[in-house]
Amino acid sequence: MTSFLEKRYIAARINPEEITIHPEPAVSILRAQYILSDFQGLSPKTIPMPKFDSETNAIDVVKDLPDQVKGHTSHGLTPYLCPVLITGPSPGGLGAETAISLAHGSPANIILIGRDVEKCQSTANSVQAINSSIKVKVVQAELSSLRSVRKAARAILNDNSIPTIDAIINNAGIMAIPLARNENDYEMQFAANHLGHFLLANLLIPKLAPRTGRVVSVSSSGNIYCGVNWDDIYFRNEGSYKPMRGYSQSKTANILFSVAQKKRGVRSYAVHPGSIQTSLSRHIDLDMAEDITRTIWGMSLHEAMESPEHTRNPGLEDQDGVFLSDRRPSTDALVVKSWSLDEKDAEPMWMLSEDLVGEAFDF
Repeated sequence: MTSFLEKRYIAARINPEEITIHPEPAVSILRAQYILSDFQGLSPKTIPMPKFDSETNAIDVVKDLPDQVKGHTSHGLTPYLCPVLITGPSPGGLGAETAISLAHGSPANIILIGRDVEKCQSTANSVQAINSSIKVKVVQAELSSLRSVRKAARAILNDNSIPTIDAIINNAGIMAIPLARNENDYEMQFAANHLGHFLLANLLIPKLAPRTGRVVSVSSSGNIYCGVNWDDIYFRNEGSYKPMRGYSQSKTANILFSVAQKKRGVRSYAVHPGSIQTSLSRHIDLDMAEDITRTIWGMSLHEAMESPEHTRNPGLEDQDGVFLSDRRPSTDALVVKSWSLDEKDAEPMWMLSEDLVGEAFDF
């Protein structure tokens, strides 16, 4: 019998011996999140870079970088003004484990956005059981519904207790589902995985911290299966839809979004962590959830120090890119295809997405 890993390798056309599987995906978000805020008052040459590997768990990362978790950032805002926003925080998933691990570092604020308020509240309760002083805000939103996303964004924009956001983590997603469409008649994986996050993140840009704020999109090596089906992006043609084709298209769109958003001056990244099993995989055998944390935090420190008053971190010098894998920018064809990084496709995807959500974004 073919194992679930073998099925994944066949589907993704990858040599299984060259795959690294990270046992705890929440580590990725957390590693990224803490270096998100640079070390106050220190030259990057004097900052000791933490040593993380695939054996590091998420709580280890939190404890190793306590000041970053608490929001001690160089932009001068107090911890209570520097929340992290996470979509898709249902219990047992990557978003929830990220929030729960963050709680061990005593951040002041966490914003959870999800479809099921009760599930979000369950995660919020788990966070506060670790540290009751953490303020957790739960906002209801169905990411596949543009109307619902707009309502959630308005609630956050109008909330005076959230003057700024340090990180928007686009984590929510669905994978390899049977053909379905949202209220606008868009293919469901494209709507939920890409369009909802495209709209949410861009609407919230006014509240993103100006120097250190990040948009982190959970992508996947699933982008290598196929690119964007430009001739039939909505899968209208009979027989054109395949669950993994729809998933791969949405993950490619995530990366193209980061390419285009970064070109517009936003510190935007798409992240691949490896493979773990969560409820995302209920429609197939393996979840391709992502290693957000470890990767972004190495890059975030580098990016935060790029301003004229700082020299670059020598350990990350001359590195650039939007797709991050194994703690660094990557163009490795085993995890990301050239079609996912092509600016010539990123701009049409941006314009198409603006048309589909009914709003143009000019930063």
